[in-house]
Amino acid sequence: MRGSWTIIGTLLCIFLGTSLVNAQSFLDSLVIRAFNQAHYRVASFNYTGIQGLDNRIYFANESGMLCYNGSKWQLAPIKEFKSVFSIAQADDSTVYLGGDSEFGYMREVDGDFQYTSLTPLLADTFKIGEIWQTLIYEDAVYFSGYYGIFKYNGNRITRINQTDGHIFSVDGKLIVSVFGKGLFELVDDKPVLRNPDAAMANDIAFSFIPRPGGQGYYMVTSENGFFEFNAQTFDINYVDSELSDLTKEIWSYDATVFGDSLYAISTWSGGLIITNAELEVKKVINSKKGLNTDEMREVFEGERGHLWVGTNSGISEVYWPSHEREITDVSTVLTTKEKDGQNGISFEFATPGYHISEIEYTSYLEGFEKDFGPPRRDFIKEYTNLDGGEYSFRVKAKLPNGNFSEEAHYSFALPTPFYLTPEFIVSVILGPTALFFLFYYLRTKQLKVMNERLEAIVASRTKELVTKQGQLQETNNHLKVINSELDNFVYRSSHDLVAPLKSLRGLIRLASIDRDEKSLNTYFEKMNASVVKLEEFIRSIMEYSTNSKVELSYGHTKFDDMVESVCDDLRFYEDADKIKLIKSYDLDLEICCDIKRINILLSNLITNAIKYHNYDQEDPYVEVGLKILDGGYEFVIRDNGSGISSKHQKRIFDMFYRASENSQGSGLGLYIVQETLKTLGGRIEVESEVGKGTTFKVFIKRVPEKEAVLA
Repeated sequence: MRGSWTIIGTLLCIFLGTSLVNAQSFLDSLVIRAFNQAHYRVASFNYTGIQGLDNRIYFANESGMLCYNGSKWQLAPIKEFKSVFSIAQADDSTVYLGGDSEFGYMREVDGDFQYTSLTPLLADTFKIGEIWQTLIYEDAVYFSGYYGIFKYNGNRITRINQTDGHIFSVDGKLIVSVFGKGLFELVDDKPVLRNPDAAMANDIAFSFIPRPGGQGYYMVTSENGFFEFNAQTFDINYVDSELSDLTKEIWSYDATVFGDSLYAISTWSGGLIITNAELEVKKVINSKKGLNTDEMREVFEGERGHLWVGTNSGISEVYWPSHEREITDVSTVLTTKEKDGQNGISFEFATPGYHISEIEYTSYLEGFEKDFGPPRRDFIKEYTNLDGGEYSFRVKAKLPNGNFSEEAHYSFALPTPFYLTPEFIVSVILGPTALFFLFYYLRTKQLKVMNERLEAIVASRTKELVTKQGQLQETNNHLKVINSELDNFVYRSSHDLVAPLKSLRGLIRLASIDRDEKSLNTYFEKMNASVVKLEEFIRSIMEYSTNSKVELSYGHTKFDDMVESVCDDLRFYEDADKIKLIKSYDLDLEICCDIKRINILLSNLITNAIKYHNYDQEDPYVEVGLKILDGGYEFVIRDNGSGISSKHQKRIFDMFYRASENSQGSGLGLYIVQETLKTLGGRIEVESEVGKGTTFKVFIKRVPEKEAVLA
């Protein structure tokens, strides 16, 4: 899937890179603009991007559709979408979008984006899933995703029965690359297998780019490098090159032709790669050079020769000043806003295709000013307290080459201010004395009331400010702790997820080479251990997420049923059958609690007791107890296992803390226990002695009966 991965100030970074030879020496002067949440204030993930017919930049964002006019980013939120993954624009400026179980189109009406969903045209039985590609071909739009390809011809939707494919227009043909199956051609909207060998060891094609001199195409795969591709015969040949070797390690995501004879390749983890026509690596651009991150999504070349690429942490614009092109059709656009009660208006203008830092504007309000003023960097002009009458605002942009854009204008009319109307003037002349005394009386009374109110407000606001200052400081300290924990969680989670995956991949490769039955059994046992470790870590992450997202929900349940459920889940745990379970509670006892979170507590504590038990101990056991206290419950988990040394007891509840490098767990279990207890308003105590065992005591407040429901 091309994008399911739901990241400061404007960065303008200039770096000197390794030079290309002769005509390609422009790569030496690199300029990068990095846009992130500080600029567009929505989700950090950006997937597909395009430059529209109006020269504006559009990106499929996790929160909707982003649009950049050169001055600012604008989000077009779409209530039907959870996330937008793909985007394409038709010749009539209609923008087609695909995302999470949704696809449709966007049109601009009177300066506002309006979205129309196409999913109501589908039969109820059709699943949609994630739409990771949107392709316009001839007179139809193709939305490709997990559950098939959906074709829209302007009137109706038809489903092409080819799941899990990526669709491309290559040399007048519609080609679909399907993971693990090969290359198909759509003939009369039916997939026909043309090359089953193009499965490429369970890989998939992510791009097709033309080779120089019209000599066919390069097929870009995710993990297996680059292939020469013949669009007539569908034959592929592996390109043994430095680029293929490199992309096998950092995985390709997308590629595009860049300039006259260069290619730009975005990667999953290695940033942006620039190559020549022979696929020789000429430049690697990554986060150290100024990109938002090394985790790239789709890349495209804009009208000015700039590269735009979506990333997991924003949007990056990459270009070389000596390689820039001029945009032929340049126009300035206006947005207006009336200033209520001030007989005024404000104008905001932009020149799509250029940044505000490159442009100067000259403007003229006909009916108020005599002529255009000198060009300035300002892109906002305000007028207030204008006389009633008709006006026309005119503005044009001075481009970097010294030329001016087409003129934009806006005509409007303002009413005459009331104080200049004949009625008002007559009333002032006839009643000045009466107005004076009335004003004096009312003003004196008003000032007295205002003074009293002001004194009360000052006293109240002073108290509020003192309180809010303390609250803000407390919140700031809390956020610092949360951010630190989140950074650590993401870093450690990535490591603990990747390690078993790498192990699995290596074992699979060994198993495919070594056919000895005994060796295969060993490999499969190790694979199973890696899978178990992954399952346990993913379960821990889900439990961690439950604490933060799921609201408290109370119910009645038998405590023994909860213990049995936990133990049943652990019956296949290694060596679990060697440990005796002792129940120190009334088997018919019911408790009122948050059942999901108590299950999390019991599961982690019992699992911990089994995992770190001393199986050489005589009669190893785990004891589970329950006491009813005034106002709450006391849960006791006791074992006669290995025990925990005093130097480790203070840190066992820290995130990812392991008492030793030989620890089998994720390091999240006891952390999740503590976080769960914070949510429940409980606490935990630990008593342990090395070689004799460990006792955990958990204290939970009893829930009022009116808040509980029968489980």
